[in-house]
Amino acid sequence: MRSAHRDNLDQFLRARVPANADIVSPLLDVGSLSGASNSRVDLRGLGARRTLTLIDGRRMPSLPSTSNEFDQADLNGIPLGAIERVEVLTSTSGGISGPGGVGGVVNVILRRDYRGAELTATSGISSRGDAKRIQVEGRIGFSSGRTEAMVYGSIARSQQLEFGQRDFVRRARQLAAKNDAIGYLFPFGTISPVPASNSVFVVSATSSPLVLDADKGGTALGSTYTFLPLNFQGNQSDRLAELVRNAGKIDTSLSRDYAGSKRSLTNNPSVSSILFSARQGLWDDAELFVDGMYYHNAGQANLASESPGLSTSSNAGSNPFRQPVYFTFPVEVGGTDQQKIDVWRIVSGLILPLPGDWKASLEFAVGRSHFRFSSQLLGLSNLPYFQAISTGVPGGAGLPALDPLGDWQAFQAAYTAYLTPQDTTLRTTNRFTDASVRLAGPVTRLPGGPLSLTLLAELRRESVPSERLEVSVVPLDVYTPHRGQRVLSGYAEARAPILPIDGTSSPLRGLELQVAVRFDRSSATLPEVADPFSKTPPLTSIERDAFMFTAGARIFPLQNIMARGSFATGTVTPEFSRFQTFEQTYTNTSLGVRDPKRGNRLVGSDGSFLHQSNGSRDIRQELGSTLSAGLVFNPEGMRGPRISIDYSRISIRRGIESFFLTNQQ
Repeated sequence: MRSAHRDNLDQFLRARVPANADIVSPLLDVGSLSGASNSRVDLRGLGARRTLTLIDGRRMPSLPSTSNEFDQADLNGIPLGAIERVEVLTSTSGGISGPGGVGGVVNVILRRDYRGAELTATSGISSRGDAKRIQVEGRIGFSSGRTEAMVYGSIARSQQLEFGQRDFVRRARQLAAKNDAIGYLFPFGTISPVPASNSVFVVSATSSPLVLDADKGGTALGSTYTFLPLNFQGNQSDRLAELVRNAGKIDTSLSRDYAGSKRSLTNNPSVSSILFSARQGLWDDAELFVDGMYYHNAGQANLASESPGLSTSSNAGSNPFRQPVYFTFPVEVGGTDQQKIDVWRIVSGLILPLPGDWKASLEFAVGRSHFRFSSQLLGLSNLPYFQAISTGVPGGAGLPALDPLGDWQAFQAAYTAYLTPQDTTLRTTNRFTDASVRLAGPVTRLPGGPLSLTLLAELRRESVPSERLEVSVVPLDVYTPHRGQRVLSGYAEARAPILPIDGTSSPLRGLELQVAVRFDRSSATLPEVADPFSKTPPLTSIERDAFMFTAGARIFPLQNIMARGSFATGTVTPEFSRFQTFEQTYTNTSLGVRDPKRGNRLVGSDGSFLHQSNGSRDIRQELGSTLSAGLVFNPEGMRGPRISIDYSRISIRRGIESFFLTNQQ
């Protein structure tokens, strides 16, 4: 794992597992997941919610998402140096693993049996000498008699990588402006947002070519746009002459602020982890064990909104042109988004020998998954600021006037009076418990070996209490909803080696059958009506039963060739939002819906109204199945590489997807 030269498990799975079809890592998705550093695995391209992630064959606390769901558990807090191997099953596995693994399962096996001590430091930079990363990890393990213990710790830090350190955005701007200047200036048919540059950009608001006021010389620029470089030195006549010279030109440089060169190209991760394991032998094969882990995975990104196109009237003192214009310019607003994930899980258990070579295992796991999103920004007081730009007069008592085409340093000093903190914090915690009893042992002796049976009973609970959203600009009583899930499971698996591999020439030599069946009763607790303004809304409970199975067989028809085949089923529990009712009260006609029974008037014309959209309590679980067949050459890997050729067909029935209607529909 360490020789893979990857920073985290997400990178490793993207590089080494072709079936992982997730397009953009959260670490690189600065646009929509600002500050994210968690992993996301999407086997077979069926979506992350259809891929199950396990550690040591056990579930981790789900990540409590901002969309009020239970998201895929984060794996990026597990250092690669702590991993013994990663098992990837790229097919449905409901009969073995339970709900969620329709697309496949990723099982991370941690290294537990270490003896001695080691300390490793790793440092690296990009080929351009930036994006430095350093990781220090250490491990110590010992054994004494029947006692074994191991502790592992790791700290990894990375250096920020920003837009200005690469030429991707600059070259993209140059190409866009060269190929389609109008599309560059008016993205989506509007003046806002025009990419901020190191200039004050001026665009005619009437689509007619710019013409200076008569008292400014009345010069016709012959173009609908021009710009004035920041920190331009000169008097008013010099500035007007520069505007005339730059008519029809576009400045595509990156502004030196959070909307330009300081903006994050990737989310900046920081990970700290500690893992421990202790085992105490009791008598014979009886054993008491405790395994634990904690990791802190934080990401950070610099960001800002693009400079909006601000309309300025033709008679404003800051507008030297005859017609109204739009100004766009860089402003030092913005800040950082941070996402922090703290996860811990402790598993304690007792392994007991039973008569007939059977064993019993009793396990109890408890854990937490805490998610915190914070946005620390400096923003503009919109109404006073827009008024100051559009009219050229101060936006309110005690506020200065703003002239973007005047002295730039004076303008920067003036607009700071319009800045206000715009901080937002969201916290949410998933409380997790999992109790299980497992029995395993031989039933009888077959020609190929013992027929073994495994039985499991399990109860898993996850609960996310309601939390208040903290906003500095306007105090809001907005809450994330309480939600919980409870899964009661029963599982049985039989392995039957029918024929031996050696001592026979039968084409069915080494025939082994495997059958696993599983029953899960899932109960979801959630608000009946999605009301973010209520801390304790009425809750409802929805229960679903699922029966799943896996059946497989393998044979060794020729020396060093194994043939295998299987059929498996699985389920995916619907997202909580599919069950809920959503309500919103409108006091105007902004919904844009016309009522044919009221003279085709806009709904809201006669007063306020309640808009309601409903999920369905009757929605059923998705059903998935996988049919697989394949050959494995050199299955033991003793005299060369192990090569496998497999065919799989995954089918999903009762798939739950979103589709949208217009308001009128």
